[in-house]
Amino acid sequence: MLPRVFDRFFRANVQIEGSGLGLSIVQAIVNRYGGEASLRNRTDGVSGIVASIGFPSAP
Repeated sequence: MLPRVFDRFFRANVQIEGSGLGLSIVQAIVNRYGGEASLRNRTDGVSGIVASIGFPSAP
């Protein structure tokens, strides 16, 4: 599912309330300012994901 998490209206769990727009909004903001957003599965044996957002430094 990770490749789709930034898609508008995508919801990994339809039983949890929400519109599926949150991460697509984050992606739009990050793109607007030349940054990068990513999600990846944890690799330490614990369930969950790691989210990161980065923006270029100001001159």
